[in-house]
Amino acid sequence: MSKFRKTALAAVLLGATSLLTAPAQAGGQHQHYDPVAACRTQFDQAKQAYNDAFDARDINRFGEFFREDATKVDPDGTIQYGKAAIKELFAGLFSMHFTSSFPVLKEVVDCNTALVLTNATLTFPDDHFQETFISSQTYTRDRWGRWRVLITISANLHTTELP
Repeated sequence: MSKFRKTALAAVLLGATSLLTAPAQAGGQHQHYDPVAACRTQFDQAKQAYNDAFDARDINRFGEFFREDATKVDPDGTIQYGKAAIKELFAGLFSMHFTSSFPVLKEVVDCNTALVLTNATLTFPDDHFQETFISSQTYTRDRWGRWRVLITISANLHTTELP
């Protein structure tokens, strides 16, 4: 290879390398790509879609957020194994008249796994009772990178009779 070609190739490679390593600048400030922040944004979007499906009582859309091998443990210790059993359980719940609240107590998210703890309340006005429980959901990414529930566990704190 001629000296000119080697010098030209070196200049091209140096320029390409500097493009890969140079920080992006916007308004004179450095911006760095944060992969965990990007994963968090993707998780937040998936969690919002999950919550929207729950609020809409759309069992098919809601069921898509569970892995095929998901597990659901109820407050009484009853266990549902697999997406089909979990969908059946929630279809029964969705057929009832209730309101719900799920304030988040703690969330831990990385690029592969997320844990969400909520202080959940379900109110059944027609049946005059309210259940309060802690719910823990572990999400993982499926082979296409979508966030899916692997396990959800609930522990009943108390049931209140309503007038």
